[in-house]
Amino acid sequence: SASPFRLLFSALDTHATTELASNMARSRIFIGAAGVGIGLAVGYCLPKMHVLVGIAKPLEDLLTPLVPKPSLRLRYFNFSGRGEQVRWALAAGKVPFVDEHVTSEAWPSLKASSKSGALPDLSVGGIGTFCQSEAILRYAGRLGGTYPTDPVRALAVDEVLGMNAEVIDLANLPGHASIFLPGDPAKYTATAGKMISEKKLPALLQTWEHMLAKNGSGYFVGREPTIADFAVASTIDMLRTGFYESCHSISPKVVDGFPRLNALVDLIKDIPGVHRYREEKQ
Repeated sequence: SASPFRLLFSALDTHATTELASNMARSRIFIGAAGVGIGLAVGYCLPKMHVLVGIAKPLEDLLTPLVPKPSLRLRYFNFSGRGEQVRWALAAGKVPFVDEHVTSEAWPSLKASSKSGALPDLSVGGIGTFCQSEAILRYAGRLGGTYPTDPVRALAVDEVLGMNAEVIDLANLPGHASIFLPGDPAKYTATAGKMISEKKLPALLQTWEHMLAKNGSGYFVGREPTIADFAVASTIDMLRTGFYESCHSISPKVVDGFPRLNALVDLIKDIPGVHRYREEKQ
């Protein structure tokens, strides 16, 4: 016959097995219920995803002004260049900032202490100073609500920003490259500037023109201005006003024949915040 201890251990083992089975059954019920809940949530939300996406932007516009803005100081030279797009983005988004202009006389002494040896840079109160114009532009767009939170729209904006960097690099190429090449720098600049004005830049500008036509709103992405529009409008404005002509021989006529790009500049300049900033700047 079994000893009392064996009977006791057998009873305990039977109880533990029963308890384990009960716990596993409860776990299966919980997991099943959770699965059903997730399935119902997905089944409910997915058909209505277009509705959720539709309300995301108005909700963002409503909440953005309520988010406290840090104190900002933007340092750049007193001309358009790579800083104007940031100024327009901050102004359009009603983001307060100090627009500090660095003179050509002061720059050599400031350059050594600057983060990257270049401008613009942005000081964010209590946090630090940051460089790289595109990074600063994206930050300005996030603060002002002009950089999309939707990943696909943000990708579309970034696509335009990448093209804008190509256009700026091309426009700067003649004067910069002539420094490192043998021969007469002025002659090279004139030759390269003519070639870029007549062939390279028009091809890129035509792509932009098609993109604006396809979107149909006057802007590159969606129905409202984004940082892509500020960047391109600033570049087109510099091209058509001769900013790249004296040093790089890029003809202002390069933007002729692109009505949508020229209209974009006017649209951006007519935004109340940008208009006010430009009036105060003058």
